[in-house]
Amino acid sequence: MSVSTTHSMFDLALLRSGELSDATVICEDRTFAVHRSILCSRSEWFREALDGPFVVAKASSVTIEEIQADKVWWLLEFIYGGAELSLKDAPGFNSSIFAAYCEAYELGDYFRLPLLTTGVVTALSEQPGLSMSDLQYTTDPFPTGQLTAEYTYAFFAGVARAYANNSPAFCPLQRAFVEHTLRQRHIVLADPGFTECLGDEPCFAKDVLLELLKEQYSGGGSGLAVPEQLPDTGQGGYGDILPGWDSTLFTTSKNGTP
Repeated sequence: MSVSTTHSMFDLALLRSGELSDATVICEDRTFAVHRSILCSRSEWFREALDGPFVVAKASSVTIEEIQADKVWWLLEFIYGGAELSLKDAPGFNSSIFAAYCEAYELGDYFRLPLLTTGVVTALSEQPGLSMSDLQYTTDPFPTGQLTAEYTYAFFAGVARAYANNSPAFCPLQRAFVEHTLRQRHIVLADPGFTECLGDEPCFAKDVLLELLKEQYSGGGSGLAVPEQLPDTGQGGYGDILPGWDSTLFTTSKNGTP
């Protein structure tokens, strides 16, 4: 067991027991006994709230509104416990793991916790591929596998939440959704239910398309610029690159650029 892991275990024990606490966090009808030195050293938001020039800091107590108490407790456990990012069936979070990632990212952004936002991006980018439970099989007219409606709904619940925020701070989260899609493109981009949902998220669809175009023109390296003009297929769409995709999902200018 590493030293950092041991320290995290001791910190969590302090949080859960309330021993040696010197401040409180109040949320809804719950009060959490916390330790200023730990919170202030790991979150700039808590540093300003508990160790700043404000009246609330002098009172060694901070009230958090508009965030569920279960989420605040999860956040405190994350701050005390380190890089452990467990969101599956976490109280207070969306049942969709993809939407839950977005909620955790929002917490990290609000409370200024780079370790949390970076952890969410990494976890989402490395989220395991599709499992058997995410697919349904049909035999009419030929044996084929398609995404279940539950998986598609859960995924796009996350996409919608990630793209609802136009702040540049959320670009890494949006990028993670694109990378997750590209990792399993041969399944999801051929699925009619998935591509239909793209019509409701044109910004996400455009980002996916642009990454595919970068691969098409740069041999897989996303660091090179996309050509100013897209290839003329004679059909006005992107069928050569995205079979089955409807070109009306994307808005193009007169010269054909996205």
